Amino acid sequence: MALQVVQALFLKWCETPQQSRLQALITRDNILTSESFEQSSKELISFATISIFSGQPVVANRLLEKVFQVPGFTTSPEEQLIFELFWHSFTGRPANTPWNAWDKLPMNGPNRPRSATFPLHVYFILANYLGHREKAREILRSESQQHQFDFPAFLNVPEVYKFMATSIEDPLAKILDESVIRETETILHAALDARMKSGWKRPLHDISMTELLRRFSEAAFFVHQDEYMENDIQSSKDILCSPLTLNEIEDIEIKLGSLPTDIKEIALVADGFHGGWDFAGGWPGIQRLHKDCAAEYETFLGYDPPPVQETQTIYRLDGSTYEVTVNVIRSSTREECLKRGWGDVLVGERGRECEEFVHVLCPPSVWEKYQESKGIRVKQGEYAYVSYDHLTEGGEEVYGSVRAWIAAETLDLERYVAVGIRAERLE
Repeated sequence: MALQVVQALFLKWCETPQQSRLQALITRDNILTSESFEQSSKELISFATISIFSGQPVVANRLLEKVFQVPGFTTSPEEQLIFELFWHSFTGRPANTPWNAWDKLPMNGPNRPRSATFPLHVYFILANYLGHREKAREILRSESQQHQFDFPAFLNVPEVYKFMATSIEDPLAKILDESVIRETETILHAALDARMKSGWKRPLHDISMTELLRRFSEAAFFVHQDEYMENDIQSSKDILCSPLTLNEIEDIEIKLGSLPTDIKEIALVADGFHGGWDFAGGWPGIQRLHKDCAAEYETFLGYDPPPVQETQTIYRLDGSTYEVTVNVIRSSTREECLKRGWGDVLVGERGRECEEFVHVLCPPSVWEKYQESKGIRVKQGEYAYVSYDHLTEGGEEVYGSVRAWIAAETLDLERYVAVGIRAERLE
């Protein structure tokens, strides 16, 4: 599984130079804004491996030396093996490598690392072993240029690293250009330095709500301009809806109950914004919210009711039957949810341009009960927000606030702006 994650990231890094730059910015932002370092670890391992295969072992070692200093960095045994094979053929192993299980790695004999399959990487081994170095080079170069490059199959082949060590001036497969690697290295080192100095920070935590919504709308219009203009939205300013007054917000709270501070701050700048069929789902604003029983939305909030025992009839091949008792998890009915008495959620939809997106806000008192049912304590006043595509029932991440969701969307959009990618309209 660990190498499958690395392979998926490998493909993202290598699609196009533009996509490589986008992945560098995604990794940068994950380093700076994610409390857990697990995903960043995978992304950094993937880039270090690509650097090796692109003939830049020094870049890989410099990055690993810095990564090893970051609290929370994790590797699997499969990932450790990649670098042990690398260091067996290359110098520069960082002194602060956080493991030693592979220090006496057997490179020959029955215990040498092996792959479980028999595709091109085996022909590479045979060609290299029999002295056909140019054929071995051709095999790896040809394979690395395929979109479905079976990357993990080559990672635990010692001959690959031995071959690369003798071909440093003419790398086997220039997966990424040197300029892209150098640019990415600069971006990642700066992000790692910032995390080690100041820790992780919530996305765009230090800007005002007015500035956040301005940056969101400008980036959204750049990326999704075609779709917005189809819906008669001609500029970034048209994305934001009109603000509310404090008196209007107080009137709405009489109907909905007390609202979180960030939602009221958003309403004072813009009570909602437009999204699209293929993007974000907009934000309905507090005027479009209404109370509803939580039963229909519990799954998207990460809650599963306790299993219930149920007797099922099983048919044998000869037609006879027998009964078994199984534990079954089903979504709560409205009646069960109301009987539980945890309270309602607030639900809204933006409007015609993205009506299949549903926005769910779980108030603090209700969210506390859902989390306590899983043994999780929450901070006072903490609530949850999620939006999902009702048509496909594709759930999104549960956010700790609407502001956190808007900030994450803004970071994502601004990365696309930075590399000049616009969305293609999906028909």
